[in-house]
Amino acid sequence: MLPFFTNPYPDELMYSAIARYHFYSGNIDCKDTLEEVFQSRTVIPSVEIGSHFSVLVEQFGSNYSVESLLAKHTIYPFYAPFLSKNRQKELLHDVQGDGKGLYIRLGMVAGGICKKDWLCYCPECAANDIDQYGEPYIHREHQLQGIDFCAHHELKLKKYPVDPSKQSRIEFIRFDKRSLNLSMIQEVEPKEFEAIQIALAKKAYQLLQVPIDRFSRESCHKKRWLNAENRWKTLCKKCYLTS
Repeated sequence: MLPFFTNPYPDELMYSAIARYHFYSGNIDCKDTLEEVFQSRTVIPSVEIGSHFSVLVEQFGSNYSVESLLAKHTIYPFYAPFLSKNRQKELLHDVQGDGKGLYIRLGMVAGGICKKDWLCYCPECAANDIDQYGEPYIHREHQLQGIDFCAHHELKLKKYPVDPSKQSRIEFIRFDKRSLNLSMIQEVEPKEFEAIQIALAKKAYQLLQVPIDRFSRESCHKKRWLNAENRWKTLCKKCYLTS
């Protein structure tokens, strides 16, 4: 078990918490951090979800579980309601191990149109984090594909000025407040576009808060057909009463 760990903040990505651990541990070599956290020097860090969660839970102690890490500190809940029960079980198994095939199961295609190649942040969220916790961190909602606005402050997200593609695959990127642009001045966007983007961000955030075992593709289909059936019965009843 680790002697200490940088416990994740609310809605912080697990990747971000480990990046902060790497900084505060004083480790110079990222492989040393990988060995301490994952008990392996060959793990490749992943921003959105991650892997080897079974080892993480053993390292962190009884305060965490694989399910709680997956639900509260990854982007997985954004996809969970649209997956079959069987696929959900496969993904739970994937994250406990090496995570191979994880993103393919989710349908996240490398090089997709909405794929984010940069880490993003909301300047007001970052300023609030610094005030409350003394440091900024990577919010999972800001890294979702196709989401360009903050659901809470309705500000356009900014790119953190470190290009992940130019870093080592095992290097962790930690948000440094000295590198953040906390200006609230925004580029002018078409009102209709901005309204749609903000609405999408709010819906995406709501999905992240849904328990990962509450819905599945099967239950969503069933609910849709039940709603359609109820609408049909209501329509038939109205037609009968007015005939």
